[in-house]
Order: sequence, then structure tokens, then C-alpha cells
Amino acid sequence: GKMAYYFIKDDEIREFFSKNQEGF
Repeated sequence: GKMAYYFIKDDEIREFFSKNQEGF
């Protein structure tokens, strides 16, 4: 969910998560 997104500090990884939030 979005929780994992907030734990990401790296911009590149954050973009990946933001585009694949539903998958997490």
C-alpha cells in the first residue's frame, strides 16, 4: 500500500513505487 511508499527515500525507487502502489 501507500505505507511502503512513505518509507522510500530514494527518488528513483519512490517513482517506481508511486507507479506501482497497487502492486504493493
